[in-house]
Amino acid sequence: MVGPMGSGKTTFALKISNDTGAIFYSLDKTIKEFNLPIYSFKDYESNVEKALGLLRAKAIQSLNKGHSVVFDFGGGTAHW
Repeated sequence: MVGPMGSGKTTFALKISNDTGAIFYSLDKTIKEFNLPIYSFKDYESNVEKALGLLRAKAIQSLNKGHSVVFDFGGGTAHW
């Protein structure tokens, strides 16, 4: 799903997670948890690779335990 910021992508991903019991993983939330200053999109992008690696590892662990997962890659960019 792709759309502009505020269009409901995260809300919809959370709804899917809540309705199905899938584990919700958010790129924005993961980057925010790094507690690094984000002043520009370039700052945000500099953290994406690290965050995706972390999300990938967590998702693989969850999937190996038989859990479904839902990803929220937001960020307002279509290339995800």
